[in-house]
Amino acid sequence: MLSLPVIATPTELLHAIALGCRTVKLFPASVLGGPAMVKALAALGTGVSFVPTGGIGLDTAPAYLAIPDVIAVGGSWMVPADRLSTGDWAGVRDLAAACSILREAH
Repeated sequence: MLSLPVIATPTELLHAIALGCRTVKLFPASVLGGPAMVKALAALGTGVSFVPTGGIGLDTAPAYLAIPDVIAVGGSWMVPADRLSTGDWAGVRDLAAACSILREAH
């Protein structure tokens, strides 16, 4: 099972790197500065990949996915409560696929 350490600061990023991590989850990305924060962390030149989550939606995902060091984004917008409660798995799949299509576009 894949496990990603969660970071919110440059210090936490450097600690994750010291532990051998090559990919980290940035949470809550939107509150921490959004794509600008990811770019700032990537500018440290560590070679780490990022998976931002927290406050990301279909409308803001492209800005994150345009950053070369971002390998994926996550968010509850892909699994809305109304689709889960009605068992609309095709709808959930469509929202997740929309994110994949966004990634391929960048």
